Amino acid sequence: MASRRKAVKIKPTGPGAGQRLMGLARVAWRPCLIWVLPAAALLAACLIGLNLSRAYVTASPKYHVTAPKLEMPSPAPLWWEQAFEDQINQSCDVANGMSILDDSLLESIAAGYLRCPWVKRVRWVKKRFPGRISASIDLREPAAAVAYNIGNGQRAYYLVADDGVRLPKIYRHWRPRGLSVPFITGVGVNPPRPGQPWSEASVADAIAIVALLERSELIRTAVNITEVDVSNYRGRQRTTESEFVLFAERNCRIIWGRAPNTVKPGELSVARKIERLEEHLRRGDPVHNRILNLRYPGPVVADRRYGPHADGS
Repeated sequence: MASRRKAVKIKPTGPGAGQRLMGLARVAWRPCLIWVLPAAALLAACLIGLNLSRAYVTASPKYHVTAPKLEMPSPAPLWWEQAFEDQINQSCDVANGMSILDDSLLESIAAGYLRCPWVKRVRWVKKRFPGRISASIDLREPAAAVAYNIGNGQRAYYLVADDGVRLPKIYRHWRPRGLSVPFITGVGVNPPRPGQPWSEASVADAIAIVALLERSELIRTAVNITEVDVSNYRGRQRTTESEFVLFAERNCRIIWGRAPNTVKPGELSVARKIERLEEHLRRGDPVHNRILNLRYPGPVVADRRYGPHADGS
């Protein structure tokens, strides 16, 4: 019977797997130590240097800016006051002393302008190196005034822009020098803060009605609207009566009807109302001492008016 041979385990004489990996790692790190680390150090030094240089230049008075000043057209409107200009310029005082390299500079100036109720929009703000800033803005202009009862039979007149936003000016007597806009009576809510729109849409609707009529040169030259009564807005007094009644010079009253963006069966459209008034004026029919009804089809002249300025003709 043949004898079995005992297996003999031979130990490897070369390096193990772990040792080989460690060797490869040492070989791979050598280029990194030689090239990558010095490059990273150089990049870090450059970034630190750039930041220090930027901080130095930013702090230099040479690059400090002054907020732009409003330049009004010459001559300015008669109703314009120096106080209005001061309010607009002061709205951007936050930019005075800032560096033209400051990333938040243009945004700060634009935001400052928009905080001022006189500014409707900011078209652009630009840097003019080394230390100048220029800007282009659109101003709000008065389109009407809201007559608000303040007690003891007295009124205060709050200026309003064409978008219904309250402007920062109050008059105790009407009409101010150089300001030929109508005033609105019968508004049923308290005045908002300057820069905020009136919460009741009757103000914006009244301004829109006047603007629609004044687009017609014929109406604009023949009828000078001085007041818009909105006391029956949305029928709060009588649902069958006109929501908007306009008063013009020469003792003329215009029955308009509802707001321009509403429709009532039987009531004429905005375009047709304007056409009827234009036809009335072209025929040479009188407007003084007259009540002109534009709401429904039929004769424009509803009645004659007899008041303190009527002549009975």
